[in-house]
Amino acid sequence: MSRLNFVPSVHRDWSTLRIGSRSVHVTGWAIVGNQSLSSESLAQHIITQAQSGQSISRILSGIDGNFAVVFEAQDRLFLGVDIIRSIPLFYRNSGNTLMVSDDIRSIY
Repeated sequence: MSRLNFVPSVHRDWSTLRIGSRSVHVTGWAIVGNQSLSSESLAQHIITQAQSGQSISRILSGIDGNFAVVFEAQDRLFLGVDIIRSIPLFYRNSGNTLMVSDDIRSIY
């Protein structure tokens, strides 16, 4: 797998949580059930659900809101956004590095 170079824009506040071999970068807000989550709480929710064995696609399908997620676990990388792509993510493969950002100008 390529090495991840996450380049968040200066226009959004991103929360990062690392636990063991997993890391998640989140911006935005979400509704899970009847609970409103900030980016920090959303990052914790994603890590907790992933540790319990749920797939990232299943986790994200149960979330409503305005968010973007970059999830890295061992040799896998998942990029996710809300259903209407409120916060787009862009990526570029540069040699053995995968650059990911919410601002296309940051990776070119």
